[in-house]
Amino acid sequence: MSKDHKAFSIVWIILRDPVLVLGVLASILFFFAMLIFPVFGIALGIFTPLPLLYFYYRRGRAIGLVMIGLATLIVELIFLVSSRWTGGL
Repeated sequence: MSKDHKAFSIVWIILRDPVLVLGVLASILFFFAMLIFPVFGIALGIFTPLPLLYFYYRRGRAIGLVMIGLATLIVELIFLVSSRWTGGL
């Protein structure tokens, strides 16, 4: 099995398992909560990587790294889309 095919199969494993999807979404929500609630941002910032680290240690390195990559990609895409709407402020 090639590396590309293996990476896509791991992504499908994550997308099929609702618990793993909730882990990615929880990390994304913690990140954006830091931006929305600046007073509580320090406390929320501590918890941002915890869902991803939990699955990294529970499910293994490959799934953990793909989850971290998916969360980073989703946050980056949201920032790109929002910067186009606001005119790149």
